Amino acid sequence: KEWNKSLFLVQQAIKQFPNDNRFLRLKNYIDFFQQEKNTVTFQVEGTPIKMIMTGKLLDIEATLINGSFFEPEVLNAILNNFSGGVFLDVGASTGIYTLISSVKAQRVIPIEINPVSIEVIKKSVALNNLTNVDLSYLGFPLGSGTGKFGLPPNRMDLSSHLVQGKGDGFMRALSLD
Repeated sequence: KEWNKSLFLVQQAIKQFPNDNRFLRLKNYIDFFQQEKNTVTFQVEGTPIKMIMTGKLLDIEATLINGSFFEPEVLNAILNNFSGGVFLDVGASTGIYTLISSVKAQRVIPIEINPVSIEVIKKSVALNNLTNVDLSYLGFPLGSGTGKFGLPPNRMDLSSHLVQGKGDGFMRALSLD
């Protein structure tokens, strides 16, 4: 979150490598957060979708801020092959596929364990007034149904690496049928 220092370094990189668009994309990302913005809007089949940005998912968020998608092939696969029903977003992160699939799905179930990601999903769902997203499975890991799992302490990023254990902060895994 040291945006000024990051911006200075990126500007130096742009001077050194003026034809490398990665640095311009990164500059736009930093500018976005320096302006204290936290929401980006994109279109899915003509439907505007608003998504909360965290500043913690560089690849995904930078592409959205720059007007494209991180994994366009996944977006196309969802839009071209999913015609409705239930969309299960396992490891939802901050909910990009939850939001995208909500345009076509009758019901979307995001599954995510990271508390920061969960709050972002909830805020983005509320921001879009989505009524077809079932938030009741957030905060539960998936597994065989045996054992208790939790996040390692002091995770700074949004990657969820579960550890098995006992005691406070560990929860029983749900079984995916």
